[in-house]
Amino acid sequence: MPSRAPHNHEIVRDRPGRYPRTGEFVKDDDQVTGETPVLAPESNVDRVTSHRHVRHPVENSQIAQVAHVVFPDARQVLSLVAPGVVMTMSIVLAFVVASMTGANSAWFLAPLVVPGLILGAFRGGGAGSRWRESVGINLGTMLILFPLLIIRQSAVRVPYLDMAHGTVFAAMLSTAAVVVALAGVALAAAWIAREDAESSAMLFLPAALMVPLLTSATEFAELSAALLVAGSIFVVATILAVFASMLPSSYVVFVAPLAVAAEVLFVTMVRQDRIFPVGVNEAGMVLFATVVVVAIALVVVLPSLSAWFSRIDQLRLSNRQRMA
Repeated sequence: MPSRAPHNHEIVRDRPGRYPRTGEFVKDDDQVTGETPVLAPESNVDRVTSHRHVRHPVENSQIAQVAHVVFPDARQVLSLVAPGVVMTMSIVLAFVVASMTGANSAWFLAPLVVPGLILGAFRGGGAGSRWRESVGINLGTMLILFPLLIIRQSAVRVPYLDMAHGTVFAAMLSTAAVVVALAGVALAAAWIAREDAESSAMLFLPAALMVPLLTSATEFAELSAALLVAGSIFVVATILAVFASMLPSSYVVFVAPLAVAAEVLFVTMVRQDRIFPVGVNEAGMVLFATVVVVAIALVVVLPSLSAWFSRIDQLRLSNRQRMA
């Protein structure tokens, strides 16, 4: 019988127990009879049914991790809801006082500030620390950014807003003040939330949501209407904060930019011709676009800025420990 070349996985008689090409020893040698069974090179073949089992590409030691929605505990929900609810109630009280005393009176500031200060005075462990940070940002938003937005809207309402008539300088100055206030609130939120960088954008969200609405329509320059808008914004921001707390940390950074983008889309599509004050020209449109773009950019870069602050803080603490 003529000889033939052995196949790749065929056992050769003069070299028992070894594959001819690969040189690997067969591990199933019978120690009694000395016979070497020919085994299939793949271990996923059933010897009885000859059916091949399909392996999953993921190894058995690796478990596919699926992101689930995790509901926060009661203390975390309280730390997220309390600042927004208290600020909304403060704005409602301020609206009532402003309606009774008139827009020229400053008595509405008392109900606007005092409830937040009372809430910030409570010490409740981790939850109390969390809502004190939110109360500080909310008060800064209402006491600094909110008046500047109203002043800017009043300056933009001036007829014939252009360089030729000299009326654009007040609008430019008020717009610059709003941009500086936005940057200040964003820096404060980034520093406060440096230990949880993903939540910094949610802390800044009420300030960012005020920009598209309070810089668009003319009627929002009045104090009563602006207070109602601010109260609605804090309600929406509180709901979004609770929703973001249920998401994985990698998805939290998208909530605030999507919320601001949705508001801009609402302002531009639903309000249509009322997005800009009546009689405004290209200068007013450019100023409006500048403020909105700055607000969106700050919301997007805030988590990265907060993470950078966290690294700086860690370096500062490590240097202090070395010197000590």
